[in-house]
Amino acid sequence: MTEPVRLVDQRRYDPARQVEVELGGCWWPGLQHAWRLTSDRDRWVADVEFSVRYGWGTGKHVQCVPPERVRLAAGEERRG
Repeated sequence: MTEPVRLVDQRRYDPARQVEVELGGCWWPGLQHAWRLTSDRDRWVADVEFSVRYGWGTGKHVQCVPPERVRLAAGEERRG
């Protein structure tokens, strides 16, 4: 039996900050709610939500991504 994944630490943004999230080589506008560190990973990940336009319509993504797949949106100041 494997050990359940635990949230070790979390740094929330309240309100969420505007970011761009990379998916498939394109950057999409979105929101970052927190940085999270879990017991199954050895690095922080960004808790984000963003929408992508596909040929069939818009798809909303809510996921955790590695730091290299998230960047501040233009005009968003660095904090925390």
